[in-house]
Amino acid sequence: MRDLRTIAWREFRETALTPAFLISLVAMPLVLIVVAVVSSGMTLSHTEPPVFGTIWIQSNEDFRAAFMDRIQRGVKAESVGDLPPVTVDFEVEIATEIRSEPPDELNPVVVQIPDSILDPEQLEGDIRLTLHDALGRPQVDAVETALADTVITVRQRQAEVDPTLIDRLRTPPSIVATRLSAEGLTAEDSQSRKLRALVIPIVLMGLLWGASFGTSAQLMQTTLDEKANKVVEVLLSTTSPERLMMGKILGQSGVALTTVGVYGSLGIGALIAAGKLGLILDPQLLWPLAWFALAFLGAAAILAAVGAVVHDQREAGNLMGPIVALLGVPVFFIMPIAQSPHGMPASIASFAPVIGPYIMAMRSAGEISVPAWQIGAGLAWHGIITRTLLVGAGRVFRIGILSSGAPPKFTTLLRWLIRP
Repeated sequence: MRDLRTIAWREFRETALTPAFLISLVAMPLVLIVVAVVSSGMTLSHTEPPVFGTIWIQSNEDFRAAFMDRIQRGVKAESVGDLPPVTVDFEVEIATEIRSEPPDELNPVVVQIPDSILDPEQLEGDIRLTLHDALGRPQVDAVETALADTVITVRQRQAEVDPTLIDRLRTPPSIVATRLSAEGLTAEDSQSRKLRALVIPIVLMGLLWGASFGTSAQLMQTTLDEKANKVVEVLLSTTSPERLMMGKILGQSGVALTTVGVYGSLGIGALIAAGKLGLILDPQLLWPLAWFALAFLGAAAILAAVGAVVHDQREAGNLMGPIVALLGVPVFFIMPIAQSPHGMPASIASFAPVIGPYIMAMRSAGEISVPAWQIGAGLAWHGIITRTLLVGAGRVFRIGILSSGAPPKFTTLLRWLIRP
């Protein structure tokens, strides 16, 4: 047992207690915070250039007056990439004549609006809008929005309907949801429910998957380096190959837990600052830790075996292709499972070997509890799979760690796995 603790501590020390790891662990959150602050500041300070010049509108005087009134209040542009929408100002004059020439920089907009569009009894026809190419996408979107809003306003006036009343009638009421639980009444607003149902599972899934896969890849790299530097021969003089592999896995598990702890603490701090800490004070959220342990052990066993059988980065890259494709599958399940965590596809994927624990971790963090029978069956099933992976990886590790020459073929690896 002492040799196992020594190997685990050495693996943890050589990975987590290095300047590079500590700098990356601290620098990454700082970079994310700086980027978030800078991007927020850019969004808040972002202004679009106004639409200027002369707008030629072929319509009646009532429409031109309503259009001028609309653009004086500024128009929000909903074009792609503007999050949140930006306000576009208009510094224009409205021309009453018919313009036969195409638009130019001083006359950027020419509009033809038939009376049938404005007549509440007809509501037929199309707006003919011609624009100069110098207008950007937000400006074009603002012109189209202003025209559409003005048409609706003029229609309501001609129908002798109060536009203010219509807006009030169309304004949805605020909803305060009170949900009854077995322990009592719990009030949650719709934003909190969405946060718990979508955001927290997605973020947790990304954190656990990144920590598991990233740390397992480090395990493969350290194994490959120790084999190349002959350090592994010294280590094997004091312990068995299987215990060496388990010690390295335990050491890297400490690295993974450190990563999860740092980033998890940042997330909890953000929830405290937002007054949403109650969303994670739920015993149900302890289940993802159990699934994380199974997911990490399975991935670590696979990559430890890869590190043992290869001799350089090129050989490792050849084997890593299918492994990355397999371990990357949960990433593609994030949105479908977040939207339907208890559907049949999510339930079936939860029992898939290797990737199933990631799926179960995400489902366990959702708003509705995973059925107890799925949790019990999943723990038993994935426990068996993880143990099988560890035993098989131990066999491959024992033979491959001291091997030399060409890397083994796939059939050779299968023979190493099968033989006791």
